[in-house]
Amino acid sequence: MPYYDNPAGRLHDLLSRLAEQPHTGSVVGAWAGVLEVEEADVVVHLGRVAELVRQIQEAVDQAGEPALLAPVQRFRADWTRPIFPQNQPFSAQLLKVLPDETAMEALDLVSAQLHSIAPEGKVPDEDELAQLKSELRELIDNVQAASDIPPEVKHLFISHLRSVEQAIEHLKVGGPNAIRHAMEAVIGSVVYAEDPAAVAKSQTFRNVMATLLIIWSVFSSGPEIQQSIEAWRDIVPALSAGPEQPPQRSSDSGGPGQPPQGSGSE
Repeated sequence: MPYYDNPAGRLHDLLSRLAEQPHTGSVVGAWAGVLEVEEADVVVHLGRVAELVRQIQEAVDQAGEPALLAPVQRFRADWTRPIFPQNQPFSAQLLKVLPDETAMEALDLVSAQLHSIAPEGKVPDEDELAQLKSELRELIDNVQAASDIPPEVKHLFISHLRSVEQAIEHLKVGGPNAIRHAMEAVIGSVVYAEDPAAVAKSQTFRNVMATLLIIWSVFSSGPEIQQSIEAWRDIVPALSAGPEQPPQRSSDSGGPGQPPQGSGSE
């Protein structure tokens, strides 16, 4: 079973499905089959696939497991070659760019280890994903009909909520982190309002927050992520409060050799 909770698992799944395409067919045709897009649109989508290689390196660097560094360094070019071949055109035969068995086994091992020590979150099954997308589409419809938030904020909400929907749709490439980033962008839309505090108190925003918390709770894993979800409730009030004013200096000094009250010594 593929581990979609880490970039190595997602890339291994993509490259495994790529290897199932006709080996005598073109690279671009094979990727079109894997990504379920037209050949003309393949290059647009391959950027997200190539990003997985960088994410693997980043995840391994942060995982604190030295044994993972060597295989990533050794096979990183092999994993990248099918995505953006350096010495072959996209019209070349797929067989010429596929990683060999050793490179794929290494990627699978890195995937299993990251799944064990550094998962990004939980990955729900297809039925749960379908339910989440249904709830999200209903939320988008409700935001479109809302009258308690300004039009400019409404447009931002809808745009970012659709990005959340796309992140869920492409979970097998972007993973749970892509969904989290998309949801944070929805919440951040509030600061662009003329009156952020009023938007934050609106029923529409409350509904948006409630749905996003439900969605992310499905992907959350462990107490730290759950705490970050709860912290979302404090983000908007903190942002909408504006910059904190510096304390007023007292006319009284702290005495000879002492800094004035309210200031720090250097």
